[in-house]
Amino acid sequence: MGLQKSGIIGHSDGGIVALRLAASHAVQPEFVIAVGAHWVLPENDPARQIYQKINLEKWRGMFGNQISVYNAENPEPDFEKLFKAATHMWLGCDEDAYPGASVKNIRCPLLVVHGDDDMLVSRQQAFELAEQVKGARLLNLPFAKHTLLEDMPERVFPFLQDFMNHITA
Repeated sequence: MGLQKSGIIGHSDGGIVALRLAASHAVQPEFVIAVGAHWVLPENDPARQIYQKINLEKWRGMFGNQISVYNAENPEPDFEKLFKAATHMWLGCDEDAYPGASVKNIRCPLLVVHGDDDMLVSRQQAFELAEQVKGARLLNLPFAKHTLLEDMPERVFPFLQDFMNHITA
C-alpha cells in the first residue's frame, strides 16, 4: 500500500491477528490497539466452550449482515472457508491460533482494551497481556461488553485518540 507509517487497531479476532503480526515483526506498526483479544486461550477457559458451540448456520443467524458485507466487499468471497479458519484459530492451541509467549516480542506501543463485562475475554486475560509487553497500557472500561466499540464509541474513541496522540508526540 506504500504507507510510511501505520498502526493496527484490531477487535476480537482482528486483535489476535494484530498481536501476531506485531510479535512476528512481519510488519512494523507504529502502534497496536488490541480490543477484546485473547493472546492465549487455555484449555479450561470458558470462552472455549462458547466457541465450540458455534457452527456456520448459527453464525449466519447471528451475523447475517456481516456476512453480506463480507460477500459484497470481496472479489472471491468464500465465507465457509473464512469460518473454518476462524474456528481453527478459536479452538487451536498452537502458533496458528494465539500468539502466546511471542507477544513479548512486540516492540511498538500496545494498548490493550477490555470491557469489564466481556463474556469472551476475562479481565485477568487482558491484564496478563498488558503485563507481557514492555510499556503496554491497559484500558479496562466498566459496564462494557465485548462489542464495546459498537456499543459505546463515544466513550472509547477519546481514549484511543489520546493513546495515538501520545505515540506521535
